[in-house]
Amino acid sequence: MPTGNSSGMGSEGKRVKSAAGIARAGKAKPDSEELHFVECQTCNRWENFWNCGLGDVYSKEKVEKAVFECRSCKQEARMNVFEDRIKALEDRVTVVETKLGSLDLKFAEVTVSVGKKVESDVVESLLTRIETCETVQSELVVKLSEEKKEPNTKTFAWTVVNGGKAKPNNVEVIKPEVSLPRVDIPDKFKDRDNKTVVVVGDSMVRGISQKLTSSSKMFTCQTFGGARIEDISKKLTTQDVGVKDDSHVMIIAGTNNLAREGTSAISKKYREMLENLKNLRCRKRSVVGILRRGKDGEYLNSKRLGVNSRLKKLCAEFDVEYVDPNEIYKSVSVSKFRRCENVELGILDNWGLHLNDWGQYEVAEHLAKHCVSFLA
Repeated sequence: MPTGNSSGMGSEGKRVKSAAGIARAGKAKPDSEELHFVECQTCNRWENFWNCGLGDVYSKEKVEKAVFECRSCKQEARMNVFEDRIKALEDRVTVVETKLGSLDLKFAEVTVSVGKKVESDVVESLLTRIETCETVQSELVVKLSEEKKEPNTKTFAWTVVNGGKAKPNNVEVIKPEVSLPRVDIPDKFKDRDNKTVVVVGDSMVRGISQKLTSSSKMFTCQTFGGARIEDISKKLTTQDVGVKDDSHVMIIAGTNNLAREGTSAISKKYREMLENLKNLRCRKRSVVGILRRGKDGEYLNSKRLGVNSRLKKLCAEFDVEYVDPNEIYKSVSVSKFRRCENVELGILDNWGLHLNDWGQYEVAEHLAKHCVSFLA
């Protein structure tokens, strides 16, 4: 406590003074009076009475009743309030800047996606038209070759395998008078309901379906030319595929996705299709892996193998039977009707897009055995 006559504050006058009560710091005491000091209740420092704003005449009673806060503490309190307000404003500015940045990013994404959408729609339309033309041309070639009945004519697949050079001993063609038999179905299953096995898929199903349905009543095949995985998936949800509770549903799709989409995108579409297939009420579910096409080079064939590997794991995850194309090719390689160096291409038609008559028979035979194995 400072020297001179001074008085400490009492504890009974606990009032809050307004900001207008700041002491007149520049006013000096009269020469005839003694020095008096007042203690700040906030910082416990001492202030000259005449700088405290408690009046011009010292009164001990007045000091004891007063609640005094020095100028430094009042200024510090105001600074704290200002700092809190500034901090709140900074936080709000940060939030606004973040929202603006997010809006800019979304605007950029929308702009890019709109551009890509327009471009992709044009490309998609062109690719669809090209594929339609190829499919029609392939079917015409097949019909013409069947009408000519020239068994010694080398197929597109044979030409690819042998580098375009004639090697008459590399392909053993069945004799013209010998026709392929019907698919072998046990007699006890031949008269089953036509919804016993429902095969659904793209144009690869077309030739297979004829072989299956002509061999047994228990098969129903639905072919959608040019269909992709997502198209078949949608049909599973819209009940376009007529099945019964005791039906075995087999899906053949993916060929038309292979050249246009990445492996991850195809796998995602397969997952969605399997989810829809799983929700379909039926006895059994199977999915056939992607078969090779003659026009696919080494890159697409390698991609096909990768996609099939992923599809196999997805089928195991969804408890769906996976029909491995490698097993189909293995059974074709030991066919008693025909031989070729590369069965993957040897079972294709002249255009290399669909199965030839022999390929249709061999694949149908393999799929029939697969389905029969789950019948009681």
